[in-house]
Amino acid sequence: MASHKPPSSREDFDVAIVCALPLEFDAAVSVLDEVWDTSGGPALGKARSDLNTYVNGRIGGHNVVLVLLATRMGKVSAAISASDLRHSYPNVRMALLVGICGGVPLPGGDTEIVLGDVVISSSLVQYDFGRRYPDGFLRKSGASDNLAGLGRELSGLINMLQNTELQRKTLRERTMANLRALQQGNPDLYSVPDPATDRVYRADYRHKHQAPDVECLCREHSQETDPVCEKAMESSCDSLGCGDEFLLPRRHLEERIAAFAKLSDPDTAEDREEAISAALEPAIHIGRVASGDTVMKSGVTRDLIAVTEEVIAFEMEGAGIWEHVPSLVIKGVCDYADSHKNKKWQRYAAGTAAAVAKAIMSLVPVADRRDLGGAGFQKPEWLVPFPPDPDFVERPDISEWLHEKSKVPGARAALVGLGGIGKSQLAIQFAHSVRDRSHVFWLSAATRATLEESFRAVAERLKLSLDGKQESVLNQVGKWLADESNGRWTVILDNLDDPSVLMEDDPRLLKALPQANHGFTIITSRSVQGADLLVGGTKNAYAIEPMSEEDSIRLFQTKLRQPAPGEDAKRLVRILGGLPLAIAQAAAYINRKAPRASAADYVRIFEEDDDRRASLLGGAENKDLRRHDGSSDTVLGTWSITFKQIQSERPAAVDLLCLLSFFDPQSIPEWALRPWYSPDPSQMPSVPVRTGLSSFSSLMASLKGKQKVTTTSDPEKKLEAWGFLLREGTAPKTPTTPTPGNGTPKPSKPSRLSFFKKNKSSSSPSTPDSPYTPGSLGSTGTPGTPFSPSATTLSSHYAEDELERDLEALFAYSLLIPTARGMLKMHPLVRHCTQLWLAQSSARDLWRQRFYLVMVQNLEAPLASGRSHMGLIPHLTPILTEEPSEPLTTRLWVILAHFVYSSAHNIHPIINHSDAFRQSELKLGEKILQVSERTLGPYDKLTLICLDRVAQALHGCREHERACEAWEELLAREEDADKDGKWVIKESRLNYARYLTKQGSLEDAERVTRELLAQREADLGDRSIDTLWSRANHANVLASMGRWDEAHAIVITLLEANWASASDNHLHMQVINICASIALKMLEGCAPVEAEPFLREMVATVEKFPENCLSWLAYSLFGHFHYMLSQCLAKQQKFSAEGTILARGMEIMAKTIPVPELNPPSLLDDLLKEASQEEGNRDPSREKMISAVIGHLQEDEERPTEFYYDIANIARRLYVQHRVDEAVKLTNSLVDHLKAHPVFGVDHRLTRRVVIFASDMEWVEERFPKRRQKEWYRPDLLGM
Repeated sequence: MASHKPPSSREDFDVAIVCALPLEFDAAVSVLDEVWDTSGGPALGKARSDLNTYVNGRIGGHNVVLVLLATRMGKVSAAISASDLRHSYPNVRMALLVGICGGVPLPGGDTEIVLGDVVISSSLVQYDFGRRYPDGFLRKSGASDNLAGLGRELSGLINMLQNTELQRKTLRERTMANLRALQQGNPDLYSVPDPATDRVYRADYRHKHQAPDVECLCREHSQETDPVCEKAMESSCDSLGCGDEFLLPRRHLEERIAAFAKLSDPDTAEDREEAISAALEPAIHIGRVASGDTVMKSGVTRDLIAVTEEVIAFEMEGAGIWEHVPSLVIKGVCDYADSHKNKKWQRYAAGTAAAVAKAIMSLVPVADRRDLGGAGFQKPEWLVPFPPDPDFVERPDISEWLHEKSKVPGARAALVGLGGIGKSQLAIQFAHSVRDRSHVFWLSAATRATLEESFRAVAERLKLSLDGKQESVLNQVGKWLADESNGRWTVILDNLDDPSVLMEDDPRLLKALPQANHGFTIITSRSVQGADLLVGGTKNAYAIEPMSEEDSIRLFQTKLRQPAPGEDAKRLVRILGGLPLAIAQAAAYINRKAPRASAADYVRIFEEDDDRRASLLGGAENKDLRRHDGSSDTVLGTWSITFKQIQSERPAAVDLLCLLSFFDPQSIPEWALRPWYSPDPSQMPSVPVRTGLSSFSSLMASLKGKQKVTTTSDPEKKLEAWGFLLREGTAPKTPTTPTPGNGTPKPSKPSRLSFFKKNKSSSSPSTPDSPYTPGSLGSTGTPGTPFSPSATTLSSHYAEDELERDLEALFAYSLLIPTARGMLKMHPLVRHCTQLWLAQSSARDLWRQRFYLVMVQNLEAPLASGRSHMGLIPHLTPILTEEPSEPLTTRLWVILAHFVYSSAHNIHPIINHSDAFRQSELKLGEKILQVSERTLGPYDKLTLICLDRVAQALHGCREHERACEAWEELLAREEDADKDGKWVIKESRLNYARYLTKQGSLEDAERVTRELLAQREADLGDRSIDTLWSRANHANVLASMGRWDEAHAIVITLLEANWASASDNHLHMQVINICASIALKMLEGCAPVEAEPFLREMVATVEKFPENCLSWLAYSLFGHFHYMLSQCLAKQQKFSAEGTILARGMEIMAKTIPVPELNPPSLLDDLLKEASQEEGNRDPSREKMISAVIGHLQEDEERPTEFYYDIANIARRLYVQHRVDEAVKLTNSLVDHLKAHPVFGVDHRLTRRVVIFASDMEWVEERFPKRRQKEWYRPDLLGM
């Protein structure tokens, strides 16, 4: 036997065998012909940053390195190991992934796969790589989305095995020889198990407790999604009682069982032993293999994927290795990828896979040791000034995308994203992964000078003849790159944030980077637009997002000398938003300060104040050797570069960024920005006025407490008072990066005005193209100088265009990201850096005032209702921690703080009756009141509103004496209050009356409401909405006193009232709710016989005027009035009449409440069509229609509250049609959607109302079991 010389270095290895499990690794080591590590070979070591452990050996003439994955199964672990493998063994030209897998028992045709068979991959399908939509998962398909290429050498090998009988026969023979040798050396481990234990059950037959005498919930579960107990999952089929009648019949398995029985039969003739052994020989199957991150344990899902993707087996590591090294998956089938796992076959399957792998290696020619790189191979040129990062956390999606793009001839690809997001680090790692098969050149494109210097360095490395002129350098480099005989190259153009560096004036720079078939160019840039110009569109640009929380924690822990506690690490990476540079900087800070600083200390310091945060984000102690000298090493520094670039391109976008920094960064509604571009004076706060003073002077005088003045809502007066906030102010300058002793940067020159133009002359004619009208807003004064009343805002069309341009500028640099239709997201560190930027420029207070004024206008805007109002809460809640002392800011702050305060019941409806909540509510109300009284004065409308709310909060906290004093104090101020203040006090009388009612002072409460009603009838007339509102409150007190006839008469007049001209829909709704409350009081306070006539008349009136009376009760399944009457009838045991009234109420509600407009328009027409007599079995088309309606809930679109009530009415109409299952399915989907909704959520009033709506359906089904037979509706029992 010829001896084999031990390898002298790791460069002598050309094949790797990768195993995920120790039992796989044991089998692979057992088939080695020689183990160099134990037979006197040299110690070969590994690369410095490599974390793998290797066994070096030989199979035939091949030097083979074996790798056992260090951490766990899965593609991420495999990808990390493969990347490290390439660093230590640069000449590995193929990898065999050897081990065990789950097989598809009947993959198609007559083919059967049984346990112990071996699967070889012809290609891989990454079946869990795609997009998760509301209605299911859609795998990405196409050349760029899958793992399709084997590489030329392995493709040729698979082609021969599939299409030539000689090679197939050779592979089978050598496999059996290898398997017999393995079994002889290890008979206890690799002998074939009894084929009778090879069982494959019907796909939908679950592995769970089956025996009837077992007390376990999972025994009754039959659906694919039903849970199975943990004990069952760990038990064998025999112990669970899995039935043989559910086994699939298989001819090949039956032959194996028969052959196995004859092997132990002494009467079997010796000449038949060979045929019997052939029947037990493992079959070798070649086909597509599915690779994913989860263990497949579902027969149903297995078969679905097998059919749609045409795969024959499932495994977990191939996708991670495939893109790093040309790979072949060779795995033995140990189970059938279903819930009936069978560990008896794992060792044998690992052995058969190892035997096939060794046979495959015998068919692969041995490469010449002097030419492992291929014919004509020369060592690639390497000009990258950075080593690989030993702490780098792999981001497989991005790496796979880059490798896929690199396969396209002449491709250019861009990595775009925030500064510090990891673009350059990803490019560095890619460069190191291809350095053994491609020339790699790094060009710094931060400035024109650095780019030209980089080209000169490339020319010198290539030893090109130069004459000293830059033009010669560029021409020579360009010609060398264009020459295909020089081999494949990769160029990384780093920090190309300004495309003019490469593209303007001098075309030679761009020509020096030819799009040659043998070349690949990677561009890293903050600017999406600049990158698009070079790579040919967004399809060739990858927008890099922050790291996931798991990867962020891993990076942070890796960078630390001593690991941090898990919760502390999680908090830290969350406040840093998964930004790699910020995480590395934080770790460097902690390492430098250790043991006096920890992750918890960093979080505490970060959250303390701006100065401490600036020191953390701007500290220069963390010098990263893998960042170019032209780029900043700190978070604040790298953003300063971005700010400077945007300010030079579009200063108005910087203005918008300043405003955005006061919003919550996670969910910014685009509509909330419109007042910044189109301010509306009618939506600005009312202002005090006093004869002889301008509006601005009156405002300042009243805010400073110098004068007691009246207020006005006149738009011109309001614009005059508030206009200076809309004027051009001093925009902050891009600060220099803070360094110790550097001091605070000085402000820059003013930026251009974002939304107003200076008025040069009142007589200047306007041009046709100008968006401004003569006398447009703006003056040359300083902040604090009032506007001329004739000022006007930008045209609406132009304002929208300006907003869109500014947003696009921020999108281009990834400072702002559109997340859903009309919603925006900002990285939290963008917000922090912008706030620091404003603070250093002494501009934060001005921009806070502007933010307040914009938000006040949003509250007053017509669209800011329902959900829109609630959508502002996350952005306004932080202001509650502030307590402004400056009078101007206070007026805006009080409006916003009071809105958040009064919205608390919608935000926390479940806890709003707890003592703790009421005390915190009172404390907040008192704070707002104190600020308002101190700065706005005791008679201001806002102060009076706050005092009324505090009185209500005191009542809620059962501090009745203080509550009474607060209301009496409020009423005492009526004489000195202005018109608006008097209106507030009149409304507070109603709250005071409710307080008196609850305290049992009914006579006093009746007097208060009667006097107010009389006053409003005299001042406003009988039909005024305020008069009707007062009348409803008076009726409510009368009902509490038991004066049923009087209360009932008033309710009927309110239900019959003409509300068509009512200007306050909210007040209309409140009146109807009071009427329903009075009906409830009658039900509970009267004898049923006495209450019935009252309630019947109410119901009759409601049915006569349903639009007036029911539109505001859309969340009620039957309508409150019908429900009250039904309960009254039930108390009298009139059960048939009870059901009839409820049915009638549902019908009236279904007809009165609208349904939403959905696409296609015919959808609801078809869905709500009356059922035909023949309709019995479930119609598949109806299921699709219901799914389509549910799908509209998932659309990325702002929806008002009414939309969800209208969706509920679709369910109500289906319920009325006795389509109960469809109604319940739609209602449950609506509930689930609202509970998971970022604006509404579990505790929101809307969600709770829809939950009650759903529970009412369940109640009806339980109370009226005959309803499904349509026997509960008796019109003759209506009694009307």
